[in-house]
Amino acid sequence: MKDPAMQELSDATTALIEATSGCMGHLAAQNPELIEWVSAVRAHARAVEAVVESLGIRLHETRMNAGLD
Repeated sequence: MKDPAMQELSDATTALIEATSGCMGHLAAQNPELIEWVSAVRAHARAVEAVVESLGIRLHETRMNAGLD
């Protein structure tokens, strides 16, 4: 089971991606460069989520090794 904070981050990232996906057609009509920007934001959001999750795992392992968890 995911840590509640990680689940919240994952849910927020998914919501961000869904919201940006929903307006991609409109953005393309307005300015094709915006699609590149939105794609970059989505990729960055997923990358941040992965790093935070990795750090959470490492912190948990460190605490377990130190006898704190």
